Amino acid sequence: MAPVSILVAKPKIAYIYKKALYLPLLGRKVKTKYYLHTPITSINEIGVAEAINIVTSIAFLIAFAILRIQPVNDIAYFPKWYLKGLRTSSIQTGGFGSKFINLDFMSYV
Repeated sequence: MAPVSILVAKPKIAYIYKKALYLPLLGRKVKTKYYLHTPITSINEIGVAEAINIVTSIAFLIAFAILRIQPVNDIAYFPKWYLKGLRTSSIQTGGFGSKFINLDFMSYV
C-alpha cells in the first residue's frame, strides 16, 4: 500500500498534512509524520510583482532618457560631437543652471 495523505487542518495560510506509512504485509500503521505545506503564490501576488516590475522598468527608462540629454552627460553619451568640434564643453559655457539642466524643451520631445 502506498503512503496515504489525509487533510487534517486547513488554516488560512498553510495546509497541514498527516502522512501515515503502512506496512504492506501487516496492514498496520508504522509511524505518522506531519508536514507543513505552504501554497506557492496566488495570481494576485504574481500580478502585484509584475506591476511593480513594469512600473520600475518604465521609471528607469524615463530617467535614462532624461539624464541622457543633460549637458553634464553630453560628453559621455555623444563623444563624437566633441571630437568633431561640433560641441564644446557645456560646463565651461553658459549660465549656472544651463550647465547642469537642459532648458530646451524641444530636446525632450
